[in-house]
Amino acid sequence: MTGTKLGGALAASVIAAAFLAPACLAQSAEPEALRMTHEERVRDHDDREQQFRKRIAEAEARYRDEAARGQRPRSGVVSLGAVFGPTEESRARRALGRFLAALESYERGGRRGRFTILQIGDSHTAGDNWTGYLRERFQRRFGDGGRGMLAPGKPFFDFRPYQLRVAQSGNWGVYNYRQWAGTGIASYSIVGDKSTDSFEASMRGLKSFEEIEVEFVRQAQGGSFVVAVDGREVRTVSTRGAHSLERVSIPLPRAGHHATVTLKGDGAVALLSWSLLRRAGLVYVSHGVPGETVGLVGKWDAGIAAWQIHHLDPALIVVAFGTNEGFVNRLKPEEYEAEFRDRIQAIRGMAPNASIAVVTAPGADRLPSWCGRNRAQRERFQCRPLGAAHAAAYAELIEQRSKALCYWHSPPALEQVRQIQRRVAERLGVYFWDWSQVTGKDCGMDRWARMDPPLTIADRVHMRLEGYDLSGEALYRDLMRLYSPGRH
Repeated sequence: MTGTKLGGALAASVIAAAFLAPACLAQSAEPEALRMTHEERVRDHDDREQQFRKRIAEAEARYRDEAARGQRPRSGVVSLGAVFGPTEESRARRALGRFLAALESYERGGRRGRFTILQIGDSHTAGDNWTGYLRERFQRRFGDGGRGMLAPGKPFFDFRPYQLRVAQSGNWGVYNYRQWAGTGIASYSIVGDKSTDSFEASMRGLKSFEEIEVEFVRQAQGGSFVVAVDGREVRTVSTRGAHSLERVSIPLPRAGHHATVTLKGDGAVALLSWSLLRRAGLVYVSHGVPGETVGLVGKWDAGIAAWQIHHLDPALIVVAFGTNEGFVNRLKPEEYEAEFRDRIQAIRGMAPNASIAVVTAPGADRLPSWCGRNRAQRERFQCRPLGAAHAAAYAELIEQRSKALCYWHSPPALEQVRQIQRRVAERLGVYFWDWSQVTGKDCGMDRWARMDPPLTIADRVHMRLEGYDLSGEALYRDLMRLYSPGRH
């Protein structure tokens, strides 16, 4: 068990949160029937394997189609993925140098154990469709290191992490960074004190784990929790003691498929995260918060976040924000540039041995809410780039609820955000990947929404599974294009 001392202010907030838990209840549903027989797992594995092979094939086909379409300017797609000239390729290799060298060492056997990629972002990351595709792609080449670190329990209704199913029951208090300072990179913590408080996860198909980690806060009146695997108790952990951050690692004698954490009911327990891991292989950890900006990094408890990232020891950190910043009607470019630079530097300070990849916002198109009462009416509006006059007076037109903006369009701040992120990335020497090169910029997501099948949902901001698969394929290919064993 590993730990670190916890500051007094945060320690006090843990105690307060523990007793507030019932009032902050966010989940109280009955647990789902997550456990499966071996025969059910085999069938689930076969079905999912067939589905994912089909997803890869379709994503590869769309990749080729979009790349060809990108040769025609009217498509709205400039190019798919990065097109490297000698200067750009050299800059990209330098920016990703530590990641590429570590990946080569790992693949050749010089680096043992697990190899971790960490991604943080907004709703595109939170949904885990895009990151789920990337996780599968990387693990199929470099080995399956497990699902990795997760927020504890089921912190929000639509929490559906890829590769497993989760459920939560009881009277947990679920807290994000707005409600309690004691959150790390998962951005959620849970607190409970009843013996009926539990949560569980079941791996899909034949996927399994060989080790469980649980991060928690030790406190003077802390209670205990029981970890069970496939119906058998494997460890009882007490959280009572001097205030500190603690991590318990539980290696298993044989691989497990279903894990449960249940409180003993003998005191308050505050949990920060848990991880389902294999002993070796690639781990793609992803944490996203819907509606967030890069400012999320400054809302974590810095001590907890640094402690967690140090333990993960990621070779690559993917920072994927920009969509929500791009919808700000009165963006202050200088302030945003300073904030973005500070957040990237803060991440670098917590992970000095990692490469950093900035992934900027994909395309996004907007139709103001007062334009059309229902979906059918809204679909009748066409998309076109903002004219200069509308762009110059955009904030005022939005505030006036002007019908002059009743057409699908890309918010003017979105491209500003991309250019700011690109500039900061270049100055700090980190890798920059322009997602809008995949989707297209002005009206690119509108085009995706009108495709058959559509690649984005009706809001022209969030993608369907097929759109995230194509995006994941593009990013994976660009990273692998730079990965040339023997050059590092």
